[in-house]
Amino acid sequence: MSSNKIPDSYDPLVSLADNSYSGAVRVGATIPLVINTPEAIGDDRDGLLGAQGPFEQSRAGLKSAYATYHEVLEGTYQWCQKTRDYLKQYLGNRFNNSTPGCRQVFKIHSR
Repeated sequence: MSSNKIPDSYDPLVSLADNSYSGAVRVGATIPLVINTPEAIGDDRDGLLGAQGPFEQSRAGLKSAYATYHEVLEGTYQWCQKTRDYLKQYLGNRFNNSTPGCRQVFKIHSR
């Protein structure tokens, strides 16, 4: 028995939807299609094509959000380094990252 695998990427999926629609139109006239009618397949195909634009916009927004996140994270690392250097003058050699009061502040700094 053969297996029909659903494509994982967009372009082959659109091609499959187009082939399914044209096949249902061509064969639907000779045999009674009950579930996968040309109208149902066409609606699904139109939904797939219509969802591509908002999906691409979301991906662009995600890239921007990740860029902002990395900027903020780098600023946080720099702040932690400056804070650590400032505290060294008061804590001297007794300071390390396992000092109870400093654990939370410098936990973010460990990369």
